Amino acid sequence: MSQLSICIPSKNRSRVEVEGRILNLLPKCIASLRAAWREGDDWQIVVADFQSDDWPLNDWIDDAAAPIPVKVMAIEGPFSAGKGLNVAATHATHENLLFLGADMLVDRATMVAGLRHLRNSVIYVPMPMVAMDPEHKDLQFGTLAVGTMFITHTLFGRVGDFPEFRSHGLCDTVWVERGEALNMLRRLECQPGLIHQWHPYTEEFMNRHYPDWRSDNDKKLAAWKAGKFKESLAWPM
Repeated sequence: MSQLSICIPSKNRSRVEVEGRILNLLPKCIASLRAAWREGDDWQIVVADFQSDDWPLNDWIDDAAAPIPVKVMAIEGPFSAGKGLNVAATHATHENLLFLGADMLVDRATMVAGLRHLRNSVIYVPMPMVAMDPEHKDLQFGTLAVGTMFITHTLFGRVGDFPEFRSHGLCDTVWVERGEALNMLRRLECQPGLIHQWHPYTEEFMNRHYPDWRSDNDKKLAAWKAGKFKESLAWPM
C-alpha cells in the first residue's frame, strides 16, 4: 500500500455535547482509520488542532491511532477549517494526502480506491453517505459533499491552498471548482463505506467556533456567486 498523510482540522470535536448526548466525532474518525489500516501501510495522521479543550488530543489520540503515527499541530487564533487543512498539509511527511473532516468515518475500500487513483495522478473525491439521525439508521448519499479528497502534494500545489474562511462551508466546494477551472484531472464517485457522522445541521451549530461568521459568510457567498474563486482562492479577497 502506498504512503499517505491524512490531514484533519479540529476544534473541540472529541466530546461534543448536544441534545443530551455526547458525540465522540474525532475519536470515532480515528478508530475508523485504525480499522482500515493493514500491515504494510505507511500512513500518518496529521491533526491541525485549534486549542481544543473538550478532550485534549494528547490524552488519547496516540493510543487510539496506534500503530499509525500521529502529529498534532497546535494552532492559535480563531478556527478556520481551510487554515487547518493547509497547516496539516504543510506538515505532512508523504507526497500522497487525504483531506478528511473530523466527523468522517472511512473504510478500507475508500482508502484503497483513493490510493489507486493517486497512482494515476488523479484527484479523487469520494462522496459520502450522510447520517441524518444520531443512530445512523438513515443514511443518504451526500451528492454535494466534496470535503474528502485524495490528492498529491504536487497537484495540491498546482491548484492552491484552501481559502481560510471564518465561517462554515464552501471551503471544499470552491477548491474543487477552481480545480475544474484549471482542467485538473479528478474523479467523483459515491463510496458507501465513507460516512459523515450525525450532528445538528443548523447554521448556528456548524458555525459555533466562528465568532463573526455571518459577515464572513455573506462576503464569501457573494464572491462565489460572482465566480471569483475560479480566479483565486485567497481570502479575504
